[in-house]
Amino acid sequence: MDGHYPEFPIVPGAILVELAVEAAFRAAPAAADTCTRLSVESARFLAPVRPHDIVSFTTDVRAGEDGDTVVRVTGKLADETLCCRTRIRISKTKAVL
Repeated sequence: MDGHYPEFPIVPGAILVELAVEAAFRAAPAAADTCTRLSVESARFLAPVRPHDIVSFTTDVRAGEDGDTVVRVTGKLADETLCCRTRIRISKTKAVL
């Protein structure tokens, strides 16, 4: 992460999304066990996260359309600053190509 804005290193958004997906799977383990498709429907980065910052994630799990599970994941820094919001859809149906 040293090369990600060398003068002001931050954690890349892709890492925060990956952590949000992990939080979603932990919050909805039954959905995660039957998951055949995962969609990140939205990801917003609201404040920079520095390499040594601690981010706490909270989740809100809801039933979506067609038996999908929708998990909203919110990340906050130790000082309660909102740093990211992600909406993840966990589906049981396979994607049609």
